Amino acid sequence: MKTKNLIKLSIVLAITFFSGKLNAQATIAGWNFDAISGLQTTTIADIGTGSSSVVGSLQVITPGTGMHPTTNNGCGQQNGVTASAWAFTANPGATNESSGVQYTTSTVGFQGIKFTWDQRWSNTATNTVRLQYTTDGTSWQNFTMTGSNTTFCNGSIDNGRFETNITGDQYRRISVDFTSITAANNNANFGVRILAAHYRTTGEFRQTVNTTSIATAGTWRFDNVNFTGSSPSVSIASGSNFVVVEE
Repeated sequence: MKTKNLIKLSIVLAITFFSGKLNAQATIAGWNFDAISGLQTTTIADIGTGSSSVVGSLQVITPGTGMHPTTNNGCGQQNGVTASAWAFTANPGATNESSGVQYTTSTVGFQGIKFTWDQRWSNTATNTVRLQYTTDGTSWQNFTMTGSNTTFCNGSIDNGRFETNITGDQYRRISVDFTSITAANNNANFGVRILAAHYRTTGEFRQTVNTTSIATAGTWRFDNVNFTGSSPSVSIASGSNFVVVEE
């Protein structure tokens, strides 16, 4: 009499795994300031969810003309919507890297975080900025800008910070890649600060146009501020193969 024996030849277990590919960069939070009005010391994102606030001695002033988001790559003379930039009298304060603005958002579900902003310096404004970041919403750490993690126009990198060239009353677009900061990924409390910093090794705040003169005021404007990131692709593989052999 023949019997049937079920012989399992192979089993492929159901496995869920990351494919290792990332989707294209998407905007997590963005500020275009097109609807800004009055003297706002805090703002919320125009796209996505995020908030911003003043740090230290900066004083909010009437919004100024912004920068077009695509024309000239955000660099050069202002050409955006009138009164669509967050503007300040840029008093740098008495202490190095103590005054500026901060932007925060949740990066949950995203990795490969990048931060981009357009900033306008007046002729007499502090010409150097330090970028800091937080991964817990409370403590802040310096981010060291380099030629490999930062892109910019009309300026240079010195000791991990960005400094303008000698042309004032123009915008610069600066983009920073936080890929090396893994704690920035999938983080509900991520944020950055842009702070007035001393010029090189002088121990002083110096002006955009005249780097031999001390900066105490001038104006800064911010426009087209964006956090972006990628979401990982997910794949699922499953299956079982059996064969029946008669005897």
